Amino acid sequence: MTVIRLNLIALASLTLFVAAGCADEVSTANHPCPCAAGNICCPSGICAPDEASCAGAGAPAAPAALKFTRQSQTTGEFTWEPVVGAKAYAVFVDGVEVQNTAKTTATLEIGAGDVEVRVAALNDNGSSPVSSPFPVLFDVTVHACTSDTFEARWSTGQDTDTQLSIERAGENTISCTDPTPRTGHVYGDAAACTQMRVPMGTGGWLEAGEAMTVNMLSRDERGFLGKYKQVFTMPPQACVCATSSKAIDDSGCNPVIINTMLPMDPPITFPRCAPGFDLENGKFVTDVTQADVYMRGTELASGALTEGWLVAPKGVALLTNKMFCDVLEAPTSGYTTEILMHTADTSGTHEPMPERHTAFVVKTRNGRYAKLNLDFNGPADVLNGSFSNGIGALGMRFLWSLAPAGSTTFAD
Repeated sequence: MTVIRLNLIALASLTLFVAAGCADEVSTANHPCPCAAGNICCPSGICAPDEASCAGAGAPAAPAALKFTRQSQTTGEFTWEPVVGAKAYAVFVDGVEVQNTAKTTATLEIGAGDVEVRVAALNDNGSSPVSSPFPVLFDVTVHACTSDTFEARWSTGQDTDTQLSIERAGENTISCTDPTPRTGHVYGDAAACTQMRVPMGTGGWLEAGEAMTVNMLSRDERGFLGKYKQVFTMPPQACVCATSSKAIDDSGCNPVIINTMLPMDPPITFPRCAPGFDLENGKFVTDVTQADVYMRGTELASGALTEGWLVAPKGVALLTNKMFCDVLEAPTSGYTTEILMHTADTSGTHEPMPERHTAFVVKTRNGRYAKLNLDFNGPADVLNGSFSNGIGALGMRFLWSLAPAGSTTFAD
C-alpha cells in the first residue's frame, strides 16, 4: 500500500474517504496519538486507519539522541542523530506537524512557555514511531538578588536534572549540578551553587556590574539534553551618604574605616559615595535637587550624626524581607518621601535596617520606577577619626535597576 503523509488539514477529509468506501486509498495519517475519529493509535504512537496499517514494514526507527538548544525566549534549535534508511523527518509541536525536512536539525518558533516537540523519521515505507519529547527549557528567568549572586529558574515538561554553569572572562567556570529529577529548576544563590538562598552570605564569586554567560542545562533519563545560554550583566552598584558639617578629614562618605576595622585580603573595595544619585542617568550628584534619591542626616551640635534618612522626592516604597530578585513589579501604594535607614550614637553603636533582604522602589523625577537593594547600611566614617567623637558619615550602598519608561515591570 502506498503511504501518503497528511497534515492536519488533510485529516479533516479522512473520515469522508472512509465513509465513501475508499478505505484502501486512505493514508495512515502519520500523526502522533491521540487520533481523530476513524483512526486507531498504533503501538508506535502513530495514528493509522486500522491495525494492518500499523505494521509499517520497512519503516525507519524513531530518532534518538535528542538535543534542544534555546536560542532566545521564543525560538529553539532541535537536533537528532541520523536514522538509517530515513529520507526525511517530520517535526511535531503539540501533536501538529510543523516542519518536514531532510536535515537532522530544525529551528522553530515555540514561544516562551510549555511546549511538546517530537520528531519522526520517514521513508517510502512509512513513518517511524514518534520520538520521546525533546527536553525543552521554558519559562527561563535570571534575576540578580544581591551584588554578588543571582537566581536562575526554568521548567521542563518532563523530569530532568538541574545543571548550571557561570562563565566569566579570565575566571574559572562555576559549575553546579542537582541530580534529582524534577520539572521545576531553581538555583536561589547561583554564585554559591546552593538551592537555598543565603541572604547574609556573599557567594564570593560575582560582583556588581559584572558580565557573564549563564548556562542552564537539563538531561532526562535517556540522556537527551536541553540547554539555554544567556548573557547576563549584574546591575550596577551606587552609594548615597550624609556627611557631618564638622567632618575634618577627606574621606567624606567613603567607608575607609571598614577596611581598618575588618582587615581583608584582598582589601574590600567600595564604590565612591556622594550625597545623591541620578538613577535615570546613572550618575552621582552633589546637588540633591538633581537627585532621584539622596541621604539626609540628623546632626547634633557636636557634629555627630544620629540618624540617616533615605530621601526620594517623588516617592520611595520600603519592601521588607524582599530580595532584589523578588521585586518584579513596582507596588501601587506605600510610597513616602523619606525612610529612616539607621541610627547611631557617639559610642558607635547603631541599629541598621537589615541588609541584603531589604529592597526599595523609587519613583524618579521623570516618573520612571527603579528598584534598589540594601547592600550595605551603616556608618561610613567616624567624626575626627574616632568613634568617641560620634559618627561623621552615614551611608547606604545599593544595586539599582530601572523599569522601562511607562512600565512598572522590572526585567532583571
